[in-house]
Amino acid sequence: MKSWHEMKEYKEFIYNDVIKRTFHFEDTKGEIKKVILARLGKLWKNTRSNLFHTFYDETKSLDENVKSHKPRGMDLEHWRFFLKYWLSEKTQEKCRKNTENRSKQMYTHTRGSMTLARRREEEEHKQGKKFSRGEIWTMTHKKSDGSYIYEDARTIVEAIQVIESCNQSTKELSQNDSLVQVLGKEHPERVRGVGVGSCPTQIIKHGTQ
Repeated sequence: MKSWHEMKEYKEFIYNDVIKRTFHFEDTKGEIKKVILARLGKLWKNTRSNLFHTFYDETKSLDENVKSHKPRGMDLEHWRFFLKYWLSEKTQEKCRKNTENRSKQMYTHTRGSMTLARRREEEEHKQGKKFSRGEIWTMTHKKSDGSYIYEDARTIVEAIQVIESCNQSTKELSQNDSLVQVLGKEHPERVRGVGVGSCPTQIIKHGTQ
């Protein structure tokens, strides 16, 4: 696995030589860079986790997994090293703690909370104006003291705010609004923050990617 210093250098390379060469944007305060790197870090973390749980067979030995369950295109020794890293006591303990923390965060958030659709309806009625799905998501993921219900929520909120400040049209419900850009495509049978019984093809406008 790469060291912290090597990962930092690799992130800088990806940002400067890949992202900035592909997309044009002004980022004088470095806020967009911060959001992009945080998002890339989370995607990288999720990809490693998915790779392990998709290909590793716990009923087989390490050698059997290395020889028979290697992902196509991956170097054999890299796969062996990856499995040893994930099976180490240190990594397993870290995974257990992350699972426990996520469980606590989900319980804290869902207890006594309301759906995005209901919160949006109440806020619009109370304040007499429309709110984007991104704005409502932000409201429902903050505690009464203004702190976030979990750390990843801060990254998501910052990404939403950057996107909406750069393009006001992303506040409108569409396949390219701020929430979709940050959290990904809608589920085929429901739309976030709209309520039960709605699907994307019924109510979401087609935005330009």
